[in-house]
Amino acid sequence: MFICVVLVFSTTPLFAQESSVGFTTTPGSVVEGMLDLADIEPSDYVIDLGSGDGRIVISAALRGALAHGVEFDPELISLSYLNAEQSGVIDRVLFLEEDFFETDFSMASVVTLYVLESTNIKLRPFLMKNLKPGSRVISHRYEMGSWEPDAELEVDFRKIYKWIIPADFSGNWKWTIGENEVEILVDQQFQRITSTTIQNSLNRNVDLYDVYVSGDAIRLVIKESETDTEWVYDGKIEGKRITGVVQVHENEEKRLINWEATRSD
Repeated sequence: MFICVVLVFSTTPLFAQESSVGFTTTPGSVVEGMLDLADIEPSDYVIDLGSGDGRIVISAALRGALAHGVEFDPELISLSYLNAEQSGVIDRVLFLEEDFFETDFSMASVVTLYVLESTNIKLRPFLMKNLKPGSRVISHRYEMGSWEPDAELEVDFRKIYKWIIPADFSGNWKWTIGENEVEILVDQQFQRITSTTIQNSLNRNVDLYDVYVSGDAIRLVIKESETDTEWVYDGKIEGKRITGVVQVHENEEKRLINWEATRSD
């Protein structure tokens, strides 16, 4: 069971019909905070789960994005279209009567929701599977269990949480830099790297002391203790392949080398 709560951006006459429909509204400052935390751009496609009378969908469309709402109440869907037309964004929105778990997320770059944490946890694997790396998930009030938010915001004593869908960096990765073959075994939980094992063909002592995954972006920092050489790897994860560049810091000099890694599993 989930709570369907509409995210509100104003109390203008446009939404004066709300009292006859029977749903809970949210202060406009909170809605604007959600959209700000999502970094909405005109290139985004926003899906609002439990869209009510369409307020967050319309707000996103007013910022230039394409947006669509998922709602189980057909009366609210009809009201949403009326509100969208009155707001002048009817050509940028869509409202569907369907179940959250039947939603097509293939176009979405942002998903907004306001449901209980138990529902968030049920949705979590579905969102992880169906959203592209780098997509943002924004939740008003409720968290996602053990999936820690990447950012959070408080507006008028209400919490807003943001997660960025991470690429899969787990497994056994290999690459070659000069004469050195490097191999890293990675365990990952959501965006966090929980453990790593690193080996290199030159049998030198190296430490991996920084790993960062955000969406499809990856950064690794490796240091060789004997020579004080440092490698800063930046790349993009695309399935079983990473491409990018590595900055080599050696003897107060820095050089850039193209970097490509593959996952062997």
